[in-house]
Amino acid sequence: MMHKRRSYKPIYVGLLFSILCLWVSSCDRSNPEPEVQETGGLVDVTAASGITFTHMAGVDGSYYMPEYMGPGSAFFDYDNDGDQDILFVNGAWHSETRPMDKSTTNQLWRQEPGGKFVNVTAGSGLADSGFGMGAAVADIDNDGDLDVYISNLSADQLYRNNGDGTFTNITKQAGIDNDEWGCSAAFFDYDRDGFLDLYVTNYVRMDRSVKCFDAGGRPEYCGPDSYPGVADCLYRNNGDGTFTDVSASSGIGARVKRGLGVVAADFSGDGWIDIYVANDGEENLLWINQQDGRFREEAMLRGAALNEVGQAEAGMGIAIGDVDHNGEFDLLVTHLDGESNTLYMNEGAGGFRDDSQAAGMGALKLVKMTGFGVGFPDLDLDGQFDVVIGNGRVKRSYAQQAEDDHWAPYDEPNLVMLGQGNGRFLDASNRFAAFCEPRATTRGLAFADYDNDGDLDVLVNNAGTAARLYRNEAGNGKNWIGLKMIDPRLKRADIGARAAVYSAAGTQHLLLTPFYSYLCSNDLRLRAGLGHVAEVDSLIVDWSNGSREKFTTTVVNRYLTLERGSGRTITGK
Repeated sequence: MMHKRRSYKPIYVGLLFSILCLWVSSCDRSNPEPEVQETGGLVDVTAASGITFTHMAGVDGSYYMPEYMGPGSAFFDYDNDGDQDILFVNGAWHSETRPMDKSTTNQLWRQEPGGKFVNVTAGSGLADSGFGMGAAVADIDNDGDLDVYISNLSADQLYRNNGDGTFTNITKQAGIDNDEWGCSAAFFDYDRDGFLDLYVTNYVRMDRSVKCFDAGGRPEYCGPDSYPGVADCLYRNNGDGTFTDVSASSGIGARVKRGLGVVAADFSGDGWIDIYVANDGEENLLWINQQDGRFREEAMLRGAALNEVGQAEAGMGIAIGDVDHNGEFDLLVTHLDGESNTLYMNEGAGGFRDDSQAAGMGALKLVKMTGFGVGFPDLDLDGQFDVVIGNGRVKRSYAQQAEDDHWAPYDEPNLVMLGQGNGRFLDASNRFAAFCEPRATTRGLAFADYDNDGDLDVLVNNAGTAARLYRNEAGNGKNWIGLKMIDPRLKRADIGARAAVYSAAGTQHLLLTPFYSYLCSNDLRLRAGLGHVAEVDSLIVDWSNGSREKFTTTVVNRYLTLERGSGRTITGK
């Protein structure tokens, strides 16, 4: 959808309202709206699935900051058998007095019939023993197989899928040389040459001589302001199995921040992919693609750098989706306790406004938690995007002390909010109690329809404790349509493509990007919930190369494969 371009400035008009919210009972939810109370929800199927992964954070009493910043994970079909497999990112011991345990590696779990998962790490080539943070999965060489990028505390790793269930580490030969503290990563084709390029957020440069303490004088994890930030990296895919670091020439390397989350999409409406980065305690960045290999940073100009009162927040994860059905993709950034999770509504041509308070993100209960992993799944398939957030503190809570449990003072419950339309959300913790009530130090949330029933399930990866898999049953009895959007000439999913689904349930706009949340890679397929509507009128796809096609179907409750070039070409917007 094209809009007349106009300039945007940071939005400060909410200052008075935000101040009043500290005093007015309606804003602190002294008389809150009732929570949604219905049957169904997210069911913990970890034990039934066979998953037994536990993250090894390397806790040794030194309160080394990387211990509590991961881990992430990935859902992906690595063996092309039609179901979703899982890659868990792991940590490692790091103490000078406790040597690294080489048996602590990332783990690959293959899905078997019946929803069971089996650990197939041995012999897979993915058993990296570095201090892992996150994962990004995409087909970098257009051979039809999904390859894997792992961000680490140092020396990120790139693995080529050999097509036989194994992977080869090609980091050095591919020209990947990021030795900084890498976090979230995203693949996308910024120069529209048909090959997926790579953006990596870098966090801070660690100095182990820096020690931090809590108010009681006990050792505590340092915050990001204890260390200098590091510029992010952009790698151009050369199409021959190698990448070139274009961080400097593209302009990306000119900004030194503390990056954690990243999403890539066409925010300016010109058909070229832009980049949005969540920074920890600093203004966020919005890199607008100049179509010549360069990017211009415009987050402040477009209203997406700060919150509505002009403050930088502790940005961690990012969700992206069209929550108000205007054809533009909105952003939700998770933050530290005391800050709301900030919803930036896209008003067109890349201009944003902070709509967090009106959306329901400012409730007192919500701002007391620290959010990391996040997504906009339509949990109940009613055609409205919902919000799922994984929470976990970064400073200990004195009210949650446990003598033999290092993580208890950092544990928090997770959060589900159901979309009510027009970008408004309602706390649904009661309905999703199995997911929301257990306390953990949650970091990565990955989303996929692992059981192929049309709704998104949730994988939770927790710092230092066991991962949990939740099967979604909230949409049972509702209709849906799933889309696999393929460019047959490239033999892969067309990352960056958009789909508009038209039905009596309304128009839904979907974006094909698996790179959102925090440190995670998600399902490459799209889904539109239809409620009780039993057919789709039409589908319009904007492919990443700028072409547009219309597809006609009435089929629902299954995944359709849409191939570029097989629809009816549409000219204009």
